[in-house]
Amino acid sequence: MKGATKNSEEKIVKTICFSCRGGCGVFLHVKNNEIIRVEGDPEHPGSKGTLCPKGLAVKQLVHHPDRLKYPLRRVGKRGEGKWERISWDQAFDEIAARLQDIKEKYGAEAIVQGIGTGRNHNDWSARFCNHLGTPNANDPMHFCIGPRCVSGYFTFGIAAPLDPHYGATNCLVAWGRNEIHSHPSNGRYIFDAFERGSKLIVVDPRLTKLASRADIWLQIRPGGDSALALSMIHTIIGEELYDKEFVAKWCYGFDELKEHVEKYTPEWAEPITWLPAEKIRETARLYATTKPACIAPGVAVEQQMNSWQTQRALYMMAALTGNIDVPGGNILWVPPLGGFFLNCDNDALPPEQRAKAIEGGCKLNGGHEWGPPNFVLEGPPLWQAILTGKPYPVKAIFWMAHNPMVGLPNTKAVKEALEKVEFLVVGDFFMTPTTEMADIVLPNATWPERSEVGWFTTPLEHPQFWDKDEFPVFAWVKAVQVGESKQELEIYNELAKRMKIGGFWDTMEEAFDFLLKPVGVTWEEFKKVGILRKPMIWRKFEHGLFHTPSGKFEFYSERLRELGYPPMPEYVEGPESPISASTIAREYPLVLITGSRIPVYYHTDQRNIPWLREIYPVPLIEIHPDTAAEYGIKEGDWVFIETRRGRVKQKAKITLSINPRVVHAVRWWYPEKPGPDHGIWESSINVVTLDSPYDPGIGSPTMRGLLCKIYKATEEEKW
Repeated sequence: MKGATKNSEEKIVKTICFSCRGGCGVFLHVKNNEIIRVEGDPEHPGSKGTLCPKGLAVKQLVHHPDRLKYPLRRVGKRGEGKWERISWDQAFDEIAARLQDIKEKYGAEAIVQGIGTGRNHNDWSARFCNHLGTPNANDPMHFCIGPRCVSGYFTFGIAAPLDPHYGATNCLVAWGRNEIHSHPSNGRYIFDAFERGSKLIVVDPRLTKLASRADIWLQIRPGGDSALALSMIHTIIGEELYDKEFVAKWCYGFDELKEHVEKYTPEWAEPITWLPAEKIRETARLYATTKPACIAPGVAVEQQMNSWQTQRALYMMAALTGNIDVPGGNILWVPPLGGFFLNCDNDALPPEQRAKAIEGGCKLNGGHEWGPPNFVLEGPPLWQAILTGKPYPVKAIFWMAHNPMVGLPNTKAVKEALEKVEFLVVGDFFMTPTTEMADIVLPNATWPERSEVGWFTTPLEHPQFWDKDEFPVFAWVKAVQVGESKQELEIYNELAKRMKIGGFWDTMEEAFDFLLKPVGVTWEEFKKVGILRKPMIWRKFEHGLFHTPSGKFEFYSERLRELGYPPMPEYVEGPESPISASTIAREYPLVLITGSRIPVYYHTDQRNIPWLREIYPVPLIEIHPDTAAEYGIKEGDWVFIETRRGRVKQKAKITLSINPRVVHAVRWWYPEKPGPDHGIWESSINVVTLDSPYDPGIGSPTMRGLLCKIYKATEEEKW
C-alpha cells in the first residue's frame, strides 16, 4: 500500500521488512527509484515502529555497487570468474532446455531444486519441485526448523513447531535460543514478561544478554540437550509435578514414558551435561510449578545428530505440564485464514517419483497437508550422487537464495561436488562462493523490489508478535527496481511455462489472487487493506487438532516404532565429543560451537553492508580468559581454530561468558576478498565443521559441539 507523497518526486511505500524473517512494518521513502530514507511503521501490530540495524541499512543492500543486476552465463572454466551478460529470455530458454533434456534422459529425480535463506518463496520452490517431478529438494531444513516440524508430526500430528507464546507466560525457557539476537523485534515481548514478573530459564553454553537476566542459567555442555531434557522429564514425573488431568485426558503412552525415563536421573545427566544434578531438579521444579510456562527451542538443538528426538522431549515437557495451546504456553499452530499460503501442491508429485528420493535426507516427512513439501535432501547423499552416480546420478542443481559453500558444513565436500555437477543455476543478490561455481547466475530481487502475500509473519516463527492473539498476514509491496532483478515466483512462472509442467501462472498477480481466493479478496484489494487478521482460538486440541493415530498427544509413537525408529526419545551422544571421542580429545581438547546469531547480520548475508560491517567488522572467536592464558592468546590476537578437517582463523575476544572448555566461532565473513572463493578458506568456520554422520531420520549433522584446538597466528599469518 503506497502512502502519500511529500512532493512530486518522492513517494512513501508502506511494506514489510525482510532483512531477516522478522516481518517488521516499514515505510520506504523513494526518490527517482532510489531509497533515500527508511523508518518503522508505528501501526504494525508486531514491531510498532521499531527497526533493527538490518532494516535501517537496507538502502545500502538494494543500491550496493556489487549487486547482481542481470543474468550471467559462464564463459570460462567453472570457478574461473569469466561471465557474459545475457537476457532473461536467453536465461529462461537455456535453463528450461537443459533441465528438460536432463529430465528426458535421466528422469526428473536427476534434478535437485532448492532454497537457502527463506525469502518468502519456500512454497513456490516446493511447488516447482512437485510439478517438475523431482523428489529431491535441497535446503537447510534438516538443521533449521525441520527437526521441529518432524517431531511435531510424530508427537501431536502437525508438522510444525510448537511455538512459545510470550504474551501471557509466567515462565519462559529459552533453550538454545537467544531471541534478542535471532528475532530482535521479539525482544520487547520478553522484556514485557520481565516486567510482569515472569521467570526466565536459559539453556545456553554462553552467557548471552538474555542469559544474564535469567533466574536460572544452565551453562550446558554443547550436545548435552537430550540428556538434560530426559532428566527433567524424569524429575517432573518422579516428583508428580505433571498435570494429571491433561495427561490422563489428552496424552497417549504416559505409562511407557514413565518407565522409559526412570534411568535418566539428574545424577546420570550431571557428567554428560556439566550441570549439577540438584540444579537440574531445581530447573524442572520451577518450570513445572509455574503456570503458564512456555519453551522456546532454537536451532542449536536442531544442529545435532539427535535433533528431532530432543525436540520431541521438549514438547513432551510442555504436554506433561499442561502448557499446550493455552495463553502463555506453547501454541498448536494452524495456518492463518484457512491455510491459503501453504500451497506446495504435494499431490502433484506422483507416488512413484516420491519413492525415488535419495536416501539420507528427511525420510520422516509425514506427508501432512501442512508439512514439509517433500524429502529434504541433506548434503552428503547429494554430493555422493553427483560424485559417484549412486544411487543414481544427479545432473543438475537449481538453487535460489542458497550459498552452500558457506552455509553448509564441510566446505571441501561441497566444492568437490559443485565442480563436477553437470549444470548449476544459482540466484542471489551478489556473487558468492556458490554463484561463482554456477553455469548461469540469476539476479534475485531484494525485499524492497518485490511484492508478496506476506505469509512469513505467522506463528510458525513469531507467535509473540500479536498483542491481540491474532494471526495477521501482510501485503508486501514493491518500492523500487534495480537492474533486471526478479523475484523467485516470476522465475518459476516463466520456467514452468517453457517446460510445460503446469501448476504456475502467467503473472505473479494471478498467483496472489489464487492465494487470496479462499479469503474472498483480490491482490489489488489486499494491497489497499494491507493486513488480514484471524482471531486466535485456544485449546484447539479439543476440536480434534491432535492429528495423531490416537487423536492425542503421543509420548509413545506407534508410527515411529513401525518405521524402525525409537518410539520415545533416547539419549544419543554426538560423534565427536569429549565423551564419544576421548582419544581425539587429547589432541583437540576444546569443544567448538558456532552458528549463534549476530544481531546486525542475518545468516551469511549482509557482511558487505558498510553500516553493518562498521558495527561488527571482523569474525570473532570467544575464548575464556583462563583458556586464553593457557594458549598465550590476548584480546585482539588472530587465532587459528583447527579440527581434523582443517583450520581457519578469527580474532580473539576474551570473555568470561563462555566455559573454559568451550570456544565459540562465528560464520563466514569476507565477501570483499577476490573470487571465486571470497575468503572462505581463511575465515569460514564451516571449512572445519562436520556433515557426517547425521541423524538417520532427518539428516541433521552435529554442527555444534565438535572438538578443536586453538593457537595464536604468527605476524605473517594475520590479516
